[in-house]
Amino acid sequence: TATNGSGGDYKLVESGSDASPAMTDGCVSRTIAANAMTDSVRLVVYGDATVEPNETVTVALSGMPAGVGVSSGSASLMILNDDMPALVLSPGALLIAEGASADYAVSLATEPMAPVTVSITTQGDDGDLSLNRTSLRFTAETGESRSQ
Repeated sequence: TATNGSGGDYKLVESGSDASPAMTDGCVSRTIAANAMTDSVRLVVYGDATVEPNETVTVALSGMPAGVGVSSGSASLMILNDDMPALVLSPGALLIAEGASADYAVSLATEPMAPVTVSITTQGDDGDLSLNRTSLRFTAETGESRSQ
């Protein structure tokens, strides 16, 4: 569940400003001016580096005065997670004698929320090095990697 406010996932702001609207018990009270057909409150989503599932915010209308009908009383908004888990390489460096081979362990620091494909390339190679894989694919379901 997404949370509102400082340190949360999002905040509500007055349309056209950065000021938070007055809230009572987690609700924003709005008065639509006479002869106006619309009013708005902006939802600003905070960016973070936390790998987490997508989160849902529900905006609902309530407390309508007598005689006011509501054609759509609520809307669900999804905050899409765009953070990727960090790669961990172990060991941090290898010293390999000519004619020998060695392995790097490649893992993700946290479980991915969606499949992650990592390309593997070499730099500064003068033809003495070959790789047994060109990419790794990590999946949330199995936690395993698959070579491609």
